[in-house]
Amino acid sequence: MASQQLWTQNQNLYFDNYSSHEGLSQNSCYAISQDANGFMWFATQDGLNRYDGKEFQVYLPGGEKGGSLPSNHISSLHFDPDRKVMWIGTVRGLSLYRQDIDSIVPISKLFPFASGLESLPIRKIYQSGSDEFWVVTQNSGLIYVNLATKAISRLFTGPGVRTQVNGFAVHQGEIVTSVGDRLYWLMPKPDGFEIEVLNTGVNFSEIKELYSFRDRLWIGTYTKGCFYMEGFGREGTVKRFEPASVGGIGTFQADRNGNLWIGTRGNGIIVFNPDDKRIWEARYSKFDTRSLGKDFILSIFKDRQGIIWCGLSGGGISKYDPLKYQFENLKNDPLHPTSLPGNMVFEVFESATGQHYIGTQNKGLIQWNFEDRTFYEYPFFADPGVPENTVYDIVDGTMNSLWIASWGGLIHFDLGTGVFKKYVEEDHPATQNLYALHPLKYADSLLITGENGTMFFSLEKQTWYPCLPDFFGEKAYIGRHIYEGENGMVWICTEGGGLIRLDYKRQVYEVIEKVRNISNNSRYLLKDGSNFWIATDNGIVIYDYIRDTIVKHISFGDINRSNVCYSIRKGNTGDFWVGTNFGLVRISPGDYGIQIYNLGNGLQFLEYNTACTLAEEDGTLVFGGVGGITIFNPSEILDNTFSPDPIITGVRVNDKSRVPSNGDPMSFPHWENYFVFEFTANNFSNQERNVYKYRISGLSEKWVDNGNDHFASFNSIPPGSYTFQVKSANSDGVWSSNMAQFEFVILPPWWESWWFLLLLMLVSGFLIYLLIKRRITSIRNKAELKQRIYETEMMALRAQMNPHFIFNCLNSIDAFIQSNDKYQATMYLNKFAKLLRNVLDSSKQDTVTFSRDFETLKLYLELEELRNENKFTTILYADKILLQDDFKVPPLLIQPYVENAILHGLKYKHGHDGVLRITAKKLSDRIKYIIEDNGVGRNGIKNGVSKNKTSYGMKMSSDRVKYFNGEENASVVITDLMEDGEASGTRVEVLLDLK
Repeated sequence: MASQQLWTQNQNLYFDNYSSHEGLSQNSCYAISQDANGFMWFATQDGLNRYDGKEFQVYLPGGEKGGSLPSNHISSLHFDPDRKVMWIGTVRGLSLYRQDIDSIVPISKLFPFASGLESLPIRKIYQSGSDEFWVVTQNSGLIYVNLATKAISRLFTGPGVRTQVNGFAVHQGEIVTSVGDRLYWLMPKPDGFEIEVLNTGVNFSEIKELYSFRDRLWIGTYTKGCFYMEGFGREGTVKRFEPASVGGIGTFQADRNGNLWIGTRGNGIIVFNPDDKRIWEARYSKFDTRSLGKDFILSIFKDRQGIIWCGLSGGGISKYDPLKYQFENLKNDPLHPTSLPGNMVFEVFESATGQHYIGTQNKGLIQWNFEDRTFYEYPFFADPGVPENTVYDIVDGTMNSLWIASWGGLIHFDLGTGVFKKYVEEDHPATQNLYALHPLKYADSLLITGENGTMFFSLEKQTWYPCLPDFFGEKAYIGRHIYEGENGMVWICTEGGGLIRLDYKRQVYEVIEKVRNISNNSRYLLKDGSNFWIATDNGIVIYDYIRDTIVKHISFGDINRSNVCYSIRKGNTGDFWVGTNFGLVRISPGDYGIQIYNLGNGLQFLEYNTACTLAEEDGTLVFGGVGGITIFNPSEILDNTFSPDPIITGVRVNDKSRVPSNGDPMSFPHWENYFVFEFTANNFSNQERNVYKYRISGLSEKWVDNGNDHFASFNSIPPGSYTFQVKSANSDGVWSSNMAQFEFVILPPWWESWWFLLLLMLVSGFLIYLLIKRRITSIRNKAELKQRIYETEMMALRAQMNPHFIFNCLNSIDAFIQSNDKYQATMYLNKFAKLLRNVLDSSKQDTVTFSRDFETLKLYLELEELRNENKFTTILYADKILLQDDFKVPPLLIQPYVENAILHGLKYKHGHDGVLRITAKKLSDRIKYIIEDNGVGRNGIKNGVSKNKTSYGMKMSSDRVKYFNGEENASVVITDLMEDGEASGTRVEVLLDLK
């Protein structure tokens, strides 16, 4: 057996850890798998766990979804992608998880011929083809299951070997298994398999695991470490893998970068790159929460994103995300004396000789060995609490020296002698509390800014001299960064004045107001062509200093609470990197797109410091801040391009769970209108920054930002057809190609259903028809009534103007004239004319006032008395209220009754004692007329007039009463008066509605 000795070791691996504290049902994970929806599955000693990046769902025997599990101790998992079925091995048998119904069923439900597996203790499950499965049992050997032929074959069932089958692999198209400490080659035959022992000449002890990787068969043993076979079959040779030559090997897994992950039984994880022989080691450390959760590895699995999941014994699950820990972080580690002495870093600097230095708070100047990441402290800064220990800026001096801006003043460091010398003038505050310094190109001086203004320091004379005028002191501006351009033009980033331009040759200052209008505080400046990229407290300002214009103002306020930017560098990919108050920000120069990197991306802190940045020749960028130093190469930063479609994991209606159907929309009664939708996107890279948007199409077309929340609730959704839609974006803001949706219908109540509305429309239409018909009939009746009233009124007019009455009146007038009785003729003629005028005026109206009608009736009676030579007398009476108020009555309504009393009653009475009484009284809502005479009555026959002959005028008046009152029978009562059995007159009573 040959061995290989050349190995090189690289940096540590970092993990996210999950245990029972995060909801895992138990902390020993024997197997890991992933289904077609992207859910992660973990087999533990106490239940099967499904993980969606937010929470664990546990399946246990007897539970709603895990009821068909033979045991709570899950030993193996394998997902069949063709049938979307998860094979679940337990210590008491095998069952299946059906993704379509989200439930675990016995294997006999899908494959009745394999029902014998339901009670066998399972160790491992493998798949060698679309229909071929291999089940390693604990006490029944190796079982081959062919779903296409429905055949089952049992191998290694003898008493000495049936409990010793462990490893299985398909290597170079050949099937290999291990039994005890031996390897076997299984060659298919028409009637089964031919088994051949692979004689390797190596004493493996008991073999735990087999794995095919890079044309090598890797062999993991229980106690003698790791081996691999080059070649195969009778020509294969076995070699020991020295980095894992001691202890047990639990599992193997290849990652997407071509590395082999080897999980050991107590020594953590070894990652091997076969191309350059590099190895990485991952071990548990109680001092680092990013370390492996435990060193005893039970299982390793690579998911569809390339994330590595490690199942641990007693430690839960450790997840290695290659996108998360892409940034190297240096900070103080008390256990390592050569680590960064202090975490508050104000300056990172590379000298002209290539040596790196750090300016810190309280630790002064620190020498940094950039290659091995070690640091050296200088005794000059050993005294605690002195102001010189706070260093903000470093520049190269002449003769192999450095100039240092410290809180205690200006310090010169001779690198050759190691001597530090401080330059401070106690009577000049501007020589202390320094922030920035810069060696001027066209003057033998340093330009220095600090808390108390700006000063020059002569390098030749080693003396201070002031900047005149004292522009910074007068304005209380504080310079934080200095950049010198062409022709002695200096640009100073300040607190208070924004960006200031200084022509130090002419001692002229100018505030760049266009920059200051955006922010008073500028902290760093990076020249890129004719543009300055300026880090300010209000985002990034891109300023064209040649044209004096603002090219772009980039603000983060819409996506972050803070806009404070401290420093900026251009990476070797062309993007700009900004140190901020909330992590690092990458800005694309073309579209100014923004990508934020924070703790979820592996940064150890979020707040960086002013002007604390460095760019190395190889493209590596360095940013210093409150938590140490961040180092990365932009060209090596990987983007998270994986953005799976979201999945609706649950629907709750009125607080009851409903299983989403894959077919027609689900229907709900109108009272089930409170919905809670649960959803996820199975993207496990920095999943805390997955975000969602949702809407209910049909209710609102506006998308609602839901952040990282995995649910949305809706109250009182009205009846209708709806589609709940949700889409997701990963941590880099890449949105999913498709959305998940759930179609549902809320049925209307019966009184809002289509059939009820149709019935209601029909009934309403019928009622409307009846109403319209009734209205038409009413209009017709009213028209007929009006016509009849009109005709009646015309007849009444004609009756009132009876030709006989007119003729007789004219004869009477003529008689008075012939008898030369001018007075009587004149009086008669006046009354007659007045009567005619009243009658004609009344004929133009449907009603007249009672008082006017009563006056007309009185004129008529006076003429009748004169015409009949006072044969009778008339007694008229009306209630005062009727005469004084504005009551309306039909004109001359009772005149026919009065005329009838005169012509047919009083005219034929003997003598001149006839009496005609006419009374009008107001009742509550009516007028009561009484016309009473003491004539011959209706039974008398005078002058050939028959008692059966009905007066036409009385019939007409009766109709007028009926129409005016709106009644079927006229309110007219005629009474024949009798005295001693003989007729003594007539009484007519008329009731008329008040109007």
